[in-house]
Amino acid sequence: MLVLTPSISNKNTQAKISTIFKNIVDSSLKNYARIYMRYTSIITEKWGNKVV
Repeated sequence: MLVLTPSISNKNTQAKISTIFKNIVDSSLKNYARIYMRYTSIITEKWGNKVV
């Protein structure tokens, strides 16, 4: 849980939140890229070197 206290400056809080979001986005993009590459390689095996 992210607990916000008055002692934490707004800048610090924004930096932490943006870092968390960046990590989430990066990991989901990597997963998507891996799935996409697997999907395209399967299609390439079935139908030759067709650009998808």
